[in-house]
Amino acid sequence: MRARRLHIAFAATMLGGCLLESHPVTDPLPLTSFCGAFFDAICEPLETCDCPDAALRACRAEEASLCPGFPSAALARAVEAGTVRYDGEAASALVRRMRARADGCQGFVSALDWQVRDLFALGGVFEGTLDAGEVCEPLGFELVSECRLGACAPTADGPLCRVSVPEGARCDRLHQCVDLDGALTPERGIERLALRCASDTPGSDEGTCVRWIDLGG
Repeated sequence: MRARRLHIAFAATMLGGCLLESHPVTDPLPLTSFCGAFFDAICEPLETCDCPDAALRACRAEEASLCPGFPSAALARAVEAGTVRYDGEAASALVRRMRARADGCQGFVSALDWQVRDLFALGGVFEGTLDAGEVCEPLGFELVSECRLGACAPTADGPLCRVSVPEGARCDRLHQCVDLDGALTPERGIERLALRCASDTPGSDEGTCVRWIDLGG
C-alpha cells in the first residue's frame, strides 16, 4: 500500500497531454484556479509537439475528472482549518516555471530541479501540517495531503497520517522510508524513491531506513 500511494503521486506528476481551454495565471493564484492552471502548464507546452490523439484525450479526461470538483469540500475545510497551508504565490510561481520550460515535448519535472521531498508539498504550494498517526481526511487530489511529508493512509483505526522519513531514521507502519533528499527526475523509477525498512526482528513492523542493495552495480 505504501508503494502504491507513492506510485500514484509520482505518476500524476509525470502526466502529460494538452487541454482545449487556457486558465489565466494571477499572482497570487487563488485556490479555486489552481487545478485548471496546473493542467494547462502541463499540457499547453506540448501542443507544439506531435502528441498522439490518445495522449490528448487522456489529458483532457484527467482534467475533466479532477478540476470541476477542485477544491473538494474536504480540501477547503483543511485550508480553512490550517491543516493544509495553501501558498498562492508559490502556486503561481510553480505554474509559470512549468510553462517556461525550454522543451515543451519533455515532462516538466526536469525543469523544476526538485528533490523528492518537494513532491509531497508540490513545491511548497500545499504544505501538510499533521504528524504521523494523526487523524486525517482524504482530500480528493492525490498530491495534496494534510500530512507533513506524507499521505493520508487507510488503517484499521481509520485514515491516519503516514509520513516519509529518510535514510537512518526509524520506520514503522506510520513512517515510510523515502529518499527525501534525492533528485526527482523523470528517469528515476519509483522504486528508486523508496528506501527499505530493515526490521529490528523478523516479522516486526519497526526498523531503520536503509538503501536497497543495487545489484546492477
